[in-house]
Amino acid sequence: MSWWVYAKGEPCPHCGRGDDLGLEKNVTYNVSPMFRLALEGVAEDGLWGLHRMPHEQAVAALEHAIRYFVEHRGELEDLNPINGWGSYSSALGDLRTFRRWLGDNPGAVLEVS
Repeated sequence: MSWWVYAKGEPCPHCGRGDDLGLEKNVTYNVSPMFRLALEGVAEDGLWGLHRMPHEQAVAALEHAIRYFVEHRGELEDLNPINGWGSYSSALGDLRTFRRWLGDNPGAVLEVS
C-alpha cells in the first residue's frame, strides 16, 4: 500500500481547489513510522497531517522533519522495512522533494491520498 502525494497550486478562495501542478509522487506506507516520528508535534498522524496544510505551515513542518531525519539517522535507519520497500534514504528524499515543490510554488499545498 502507498500514498500518492500531489502538489496543488494556491487554493481558490471560493472553492478551495488548487490547480494541478503536475507534481506527484508515490510513497510506500512502510516508512510511515519514520514520518510519524519526524513530524510528531507539527503534523498529526505523520504524512497524512500534511494534507492541505497551509503552505507556510507545511514548509515549516517539512523543514522540521528533514532536520529530525538528519539528527536521528541511526534511530530511523533501525526502522528500515525488512521487506526492502522504502528506506531511511528514500523517505528523506521524499521529504526533500516535497519541500522543494513548495519552495518552487509559493502558496501551493500538498494533497495526500
